[in-house]
Amino acid sequence: MTSHFLDTTRLVDIILVITVLECAVLLAYTAWTGRGIRAADLLPNLLSGACVILALRLAASGAEWTMVGACMLASLAAHLADLRRRWRG
Repeated sequence: MTSHFLDTTRLVDIILVITVLECAVLLAYTAWTGRGIRAADLLPNLLSGACVILALRLAASGAEWTMVGACMLASLAAHLADLRRRWRG
């Protein structure tokens, strides 16, 4: 028997909150110290991951496949934007 705390959607919610907190802390650190990861370097990468996690959350809760697909497409777009920005040559 699975504990309510270990419910998949609750765990995914916790991961999403941690991701948002990570982003806020990293951006605040950079703003306060002038060192760290610039927003342009951080946001596309975290957005891509957050969209995949959100797609998992939606799938686990029985959402429409179109919503899951939209999150996956948003993740792909953020990932491609990150790759384009980092591409050398």
